[in-house]
Amino acid sequence: MSFTALSATLPSGSKFSGERLVTSKCLKQRVKARSVPVTAAAVQNFKLNMQGKHLEVTDSIREYAEEKVCHSLEHYDGAVKQVDVRFSARGGDAGKGAKMQKVEVTAFTKQGVIRAEVSEDSLYASIDKVADKLSRKMRKIKEKQNSKKGHHSTRNSPTAEEIDVVADASEQVLPQLPEEVIRTKYFNLAPLTVDEAIENLQMVGHDFYTFTNANTGELNILYRRNAGGYGLIVPRQD
Repeated sequence: MSFTALSATLPSGSKFSGERLVTSKCLKQRVKARSVPVTAAAVQNFKLNMQGKHLEVTDSIREYAEEKVCHSLEHYDGAVKQVDVRFSARGGDAGKGAKMQKVEVTAFTKQGVIRAEVSEDSLYASIDKVADKLSRKMRKIKEKQNSKKGHHSTRNSPTAEEIDVVADASEQVLPQLPEEVIRTKYFNLAPLTVDEAIENLQMVGHDFYTFTNANTGELNILYRRNAGGYGLIVPRQD
């Protein structure tokens, strides 16, 4: 496995202004023997972006994160297009509470957007755990797809990409709304069961998920409860 890294200063006014954006290409060689020539088909190539907030992304951190993230995705040839990794720190001497270092990973795949994040007192521990978390999510998606193929399912469930990725043409600033509302998103709500909605919510890593209930035809909102588990909001007309 090899990496090609590029770096550029982020523009002024950016959320991560003053930090460095590190862009790498993750290359994975799949050959049975070292004597076999490496061809384009034997290489997995996706862009890996890294950003740091309130901490410096050193070469050792970058290399360690690259190795872990690429390893967690090595069994998904061609499925991954881009991965964004964000490092951030809070607390400790410079802030309130215990020092915590968070790693957020967003993988853009053919199946949709997959998110994972972990906060630990050690950045390297956060990297280890977030890579494991990402690998588990990817494996679950692959198992779900294989299961659907085995049952010849014809239902078209919305992917995480339909929920979280919106084309520029579909995003617009709405001046008639309060200025706190920055953008609006449009997506199709294909019918889902509650179990399927839970699976999609777990994939995107959000706190809530809007869907059309396949059993009732009504718009439902699934959300994570602070006490654990999920809640379901169902409209009622008196």
